[in-house]
This record gives sequence, structure tokens and C-alpha cells, in this order.
Amino acid sequence: PGSGYGLETIYPSSYNGYTVVEKGGDLPGFHSNLWLLPEENTGIFIAFNTDKGNLRAPFFEQFMNRYFPDKGISPVIKTPKPTQEQLHPFEGLYRDLSMPGWTYDIKAGDGTLLVSDPLGEHVLRQSKDLLFYDDKGLPAGFQADKDGNMKYFYYNKAGSWSEKLPEPAKYSDVPEDHPYAKYIYKLVQLGVIQQDQDTFKPEEPMTRGKFIAQLFKL
Repeated sequence: PGSGYGLETIYPSSYNGYTVVEKGGDLPGFHSNLWLLPEENTGIFIAFNTDKGNLRAPFFEQFMNRYFPDKGISPVIKTPKPTQEQLHPFEGLYRDLSMPGWTYDIKAGDGTLLVSDPLGEHVLRQSKDLLFYDDKGLPAGFQADKDGNMKYFYYNKAGSWSEKLPEPAKYSDVPEDHPYAKYIYKLVQLGVIQQDQDTFKPEEPMTRGKFIAQLFKL
């Protein structure tokens, strides 16, 4: 969902209620975009041989507003009010499958999910069991296994799902209230720190070689 045959979704705010699939391309000095509206038997291709400015998004927005204006149909979004305990299964650190440096840190709030990613902070409100919407109406979906455990998350990164990373085991010398606990355990989750012993020794100096090795993993 969200991609197929190399197509992807990038500018959902410009769709005006129409189904659009698309694919962008970028190289130094060359940028392009293909949009297809299958139900309207319409396709658009645009290419630039310059790096000065990016007119793809405003061009498509103006094209849609001129030839396919807003239908005035908004998705029916039911907003139940789940408790923080009901939202707890969605919590965790999710890592993008195509770009491992892109992560989503999801926490349960008071009836909402709080999402932190490279684009900022987002609030998601539940519509269905595994479907949420942010304040701009952008959908976010989860996939669970047969036991109901969350496995994948899809939101605002085009054509790519993120996997939920398992919670790391706790070091005996890094309690939850340690000032660097959340950073240490996040690096363990991301595989930067190999958890091959039950102590971390947070006060022990690190060699420059070990530091560089961890930077390469990150």
C-alpha cells in the first residue's frame, strides 16, 4: 500500500479528492516527476534540467486546482477516545526499511499518539483499529502480527514502511533514571551498540577507534 511498480505518494495535500499515483526522480542537474490519475485517464510528466528551484509541487497543485478542482469530499474520520493503556501497544521505536537513519519514536498520550521523526512532532488520532490521522488529515497506519503485536508503521515517508525495533535488555548499571539512559538504549536498538554483556560501564572512557566504529554503524 502506498507504492507499486516503483510509484509512490509525495504530495497528498494537492490531490483534491482524486486518486493519484506518482514517481519523482532526482540527479544533479536533472529533476522530474510523473503523475497518473487512473480514474481520469490523465497523466502528466515534467522534467527540469536545472537545480535552481523545485517547481514540481506548486506546478501539480496549480494543475489540479485548474483542471480537477476539489470535489469537496472529505474522508469520514471517526475519532474514538482510546485510553493511554489502549494505545500502549503502538508505542516504540520504528526504523524505516529503506533509509535506516530515519526513525519514528511513538509514545501514547492522553487519547492520542505522539510521534517524533526527522520532520518534527506530530499528533495522531485514532480512526480505526490500526488507522490514525494527524492534524492535517494525513493517514498513518500500523500492521500487526497474528498475536496483535505491532510490527510495521507507515506515515509521511513516501513508499516506505518502518519496522518496530525490539525493546533492548536493560544494563544493570544503567537504570531508567540514568541521565543518558534513553540515548544509550536507543543506540542499542539501532544496532550501534552491541549488547553482549549485562553491564555498559557508562563512566568508562571510550577509545577514539571505538567511537569512530560506532559512528560508521550509525
